[in-house]
Amino acid sequence: MQGHPLGVPYYHRGHVIPHQLGGGTDINLVTQKGSLNVGAFRILERMAVNTPGALYFTHWIYPAGKISANSTQLPTKVNQGLLIPGNAPLITLHNN
Repeated sequence: MQGHPLGVPYYHRGHVIPHQLGGGTDINLVTQKGSLNVGAFRILERMAVNTPGALYFTHWIYPAGKISANSTQLPTKVNQGLLIPGNAPLITLHNN
């Protein structure tokens, strides 16, 4: 994953599942806005780390269409969620 993403300003190699929740460093990376990665994403990540038994997840949304040489591997949105037993689901849609 070294060098990924190349030529995409303002983006990070963001973790799909954070290290603190057991996410690895191999295929656990996605092209993610830097401002999202170190901003809004942290809220549910921290809640998940501090809530034993919670289920944290992300669902990355890519542009629809036919795969071609001009296709992008840049997701346009992401659902970030946290399920805590006995509570309503916390799900946030972020633009990427």
